[in-house]
Amino acid sequence: TADNDKINSQNLSLKQATDTFTQHLISQQLEQHEFNWAATARTLQVDRANLVRLAKRLGIAVKKTCVI
Repeated sequence: TADNDKINSQNLSLKQATDTFTQHLISQQLEQHEFNWAATARTLQVDRANLVRLAKRLGIAVKKTCVI
């Protein structure tokens, strides 16, 4: 895909390329699940707490809001 071509065309280390791909995948799934972390974790087949930690490490905003 075009996203893969962007990653391949850059001089990235394996870690940088993996982080870029993971960040894109998590962001895409969060949007698809309307930022429901539990549903996103189920889709990605990972533990929710680990997903949140990974997202923080990758710079994805982790928001906990309460709407009344």
